[in-house]
Amino acid sequence: MSLIIPSDSYLKHPPTFINPQLVLILNAIRYSVEICEISYIRLCRALSDLTENPNVEEYAFPEIYLESWSIVNNAVIFRNILEKHFEIDLRNKLFVEINKAKELRNTYQHIDERITEIFLKEDLPIFGSVSWFKRYPESDKAIFCSIYSGSFTNKQMQNVKFSNVIDENLNNEIQKIELSSIVRIQSKNGKKEFQKSIVHLSTLIYDLSEIINYIDTDMKLYYKNLDSTERHLSDFIIKLKGRQT
Repeated sequence: MSLIIPSDSYLKHPPTFINPQLVLILNAIRYSVEICEISYIRLCRALSDLTENPNVEEYAFPEIYLESWSIVNNAVIFRNILEKHFEIDLRNKLFVEINKAKELRNTYQHIDERITEIFLKEDLPIFGSVSWFKRYPESDKAIFCSIYSGSFTNKQMQNVKFSNVIDENLNNEIQKIELSSIVRIQSKNGKKEFQKSIVHLSTLIYDLSEIINYIDTDMKLYYKNLDSTERHLSDFIIKLKGRQT
């Protein structure tokens, strides 16, 4: 997968003439998207390893949920920044998965309430379930996998459904990554109800890439007649040598 934000993007190195508040907004966009990208790369690696390894490591499942929920949380941060500071139509098809991610994030943040409201009543996995598809290049072999977060002994066998969504890049080794959980909705009669929701993490990452491409292209067109050779430097580290006393 190529970088979502190109190295020469205004998001990485904003021109120095840009309004300081806009620079902060661009920094927030950049970090939320790059955290999503890093988590997605690490998630794909973990899913690939888990597909092949018959002996599951102790923290293999929590690692997968760590990266999955990191993508969800930071995609929502990205969405909220755009909603707050830009005139953007969140009903655009590129925001379908990101909007669903926001619903899941709300459930995730109120997991203490969901335990008594729905998870225990319905015997559902507290952190949701993750499914994916691993393909093998130059062969017709493929493996579908799904993991369940939590205890399941003596429980009814879970109904596992695999995605029929087609990935943007069919050459990717890991495809059709889905995070399933429960969201609370307002029903027609005014009561709060719960239903299962699935976020296609693979699609979400592709959508982020498309949105970033639009933002970066628009900025370059908007500022095309201005001298943008002077750019802000991004990120630094300070190290102080010392001795502990």
